[in-house]
Amino acid sequence: MFTYLLKPATADILFPILDKLFRLAQKPKDGLAVRLKNGVANIPFFKLAYVEVINRMLCFHLTDGSEKKLTAPPSEYEGALLTRPEFIRVHRSFIVNLWQVQELRSTDIVTYAGDVVPISRRLYAQVRKAYMDHLFAEKGVN
Repeated sequence: MFTYLLKPATADILFPILDKLFRLAQKPKDGLAVRLKNGVANIPFFKLAYVEVINRMLCFHLTDGSEKKLTAPPSEYEGALLTRPEFIRVHRSFIVNLWQVQELRSTDIVTYAGDVVPISRRLYAQVRKAYMDHLFAEKGVN
């Protein structure tokens, strides 16, 4: 499959093409299959910003601002997420994708979508270390 882009390239033309190429390069195992009320959905890991537990409901917040909600115990999905290096538990009710963290503050995280996710005081040191390791590993310093 060949994809080409004529100049001048604008963001509204370029980014959908890059997203499509990235999806084509992904393997099926690079996503999480979730059971929704009316079916099943595959959530690619790179599109998952964070997971929130609200009462007995799991809310998967995606990078495009949409949400996938389902009723399931957190243990059903947290194993698949926490075994991946880009996901970390930041609070009893939140698991965050480190690729989606724009800013780490002393009490919370700000995602690229602008969402604010609280950080547990008990987990802050661990989250800070993981985020710093992630930043420097990305640049090849590690």
